[in-house]
Amino acid sequence: MNYWDLKHKFDDCYFEAVNCAVKTYCYLKSIFRKNVLQKNSEFKNFHSGKRAFFIGNAPSLNSQNIIPLKDEITFSVNRGFLHPDYSKIKPKYHIIIDGKFITGEWDYNFLEKAKKLNPNVTFFLNSKWSNNKKLKQYLEDNEFKIYWVDLRL
Repeated sequence: MNYWDLKHKFDDCYFEAVNCAVKTYCYLKSIFRKNVLQKNSEFKNFHSGKRAFFIGNAPSLNSQNIIPLKDEITFSVNRGFLHPDYSKIKPKYHIIIDGKFITGEWDYNFLEKAKKLNPNVTFFLNSKWSNNKKLKQYLEDNEFKIYWVDLRL
């Protein structure tokens, strides 16, 4: 067996072991966080067979007409509520997963601003933030529908 064959076998074994370790870690974490993510089961097959649209928030989107999405199932992302037509199309879901939100680089009042423009919005946030004290006021307020997304797998 030459050097390169041996190296490839080692790489295969190494990366397989790392993948197994990551999967095991995520599984064990999910056991302890199950109560946070379990609520998401409400969405299983909720929109089955229907089309949905994700609306990003790149600056170029500001020049796009998104009004035709008004009666569609739509997901807005991060600072998407800043789009001038956000309150017109009222996305059903708003996903905030960018770390700038939790570090404070973006204001926590993003949730309030999005909800003011779209009172029936359902939020999905990064599950790593589920125990963050800065979000406690929103989690305790029944007006805010907040679910969690696990981004690790």
